[in-house]
Amino acid sequence: MSAAPVLIVAPAWVGDMVMAHTLVQMLTAQSPARAIHLLAPPATAPLGARRPGVSQVHTLSVAHGELAFGRRWRTSRALRRYRFDQAIVLPNSHKSAWIPWLAGIPRRTGFLGEARFGILNDWRRLDPARLPRLVDRFQALALAADAPQPNEAPPAPELEADGAARDLVCAR
Repeated sequence: MSAAPVLIVAPAWVGDMVMAHTLVQMLTAQSPARAIHLLAPPATAPLGARRPGVSQVHTLSVAHGELAFGRRWRTSRALRRYRFDQAIVLPNSHKSAWIPWLAGIPRRTGFLGEARFGILNDWRRLDPARLPRLVDRFQALALAADAPQPNEAPPAPELEADGAARDLVCAR
């Protein structure tokens, strides 16, 4: 029997999405059989799909700052069928934690931000002195709340090449 899948609520910014691959790599190393899904906005979903270790990308078409509760609700209902046992919420906004909460995902991990008490139930207080870089913060979310930070550098992000796109560029 394989482990239940995990959902990562991905960032909206390309650079942040690149750094989020550290989290994917750490989760894969911890549990190779565990499927990793991303919930990402349209701007970063294609990048997430090209990450080794990502099983599936779900796109949330909500503009930055937009409430869109109906779309968030429908997305949460659609995600229930995957029976995630954990969601790791990377953005610090209140709204970014709604879908895992509405989907009934039992463990919702992330840093406190924008009053997310109750929505996140595996929350961490951010200590910027201990975790100065965003990549370190993402890496920390793969660990238990009381686990020490690894001493080694985070793994380098990877991309899977898109052969069809490469061939099209070469043909041009």
